[in-house]
Amino acid sequence: MQINRDWKYHFWRSVAQGFFGGIALALVTLACFSLGLDLATTAFAYLIVIVLLSLMGSFYVSAVLSIIAVAALNYFFAPPIFNFRVDQAQDSLLVIAFLLTSVIVTGLVRKAQRRIGSRRTAPGVAKVAKFRNSQTAATRSGKRLRRPPYSSTAL
Repeated sequence: MQINRDWKYHFWRSVAQGFFGGIALALVTLACFSLGLDLATTAFAYLIVIVLLSLMGSFYVSAVLSIIAVAALNYFFAPPIFNFRVDQAQDSLLVIAFLLTSVIVTGLVRKAQRRIGSRRTAPGVAKVAKFRNSQTAATRSGKRLRRPPYSSTAL
């Protein structure tokens, strides 16, 4: 039953990330288009949104949002606007560079989150936490403190 709950939790978290990410991309598109910003400035605004969303959770949702952001960049900001065709080579290079950067940053954020998660569950961390709890209890009761399990020096 726990696996079923975890699956549902991750599913709805990904749905929420996609929903709020779509709203954030729409708001950034509206703001940048209203202000008349160019392609490069808007790409950096999108990149900030994508990085913040990748901190929330799923790599796959962030990758899909990156592709949506590329489509919005191409449609609204690359000349000719309101068309998916790109006339200038530098604009197509910028769109491709944005896609690669956003996917790479999203992957790096996900990798960092996994490393942090694995450090929290490492056996040494549990041993140190248990020792610290016993030391706190010992100082409260007035008992003598003992050496930590990870060090050869006394406290």
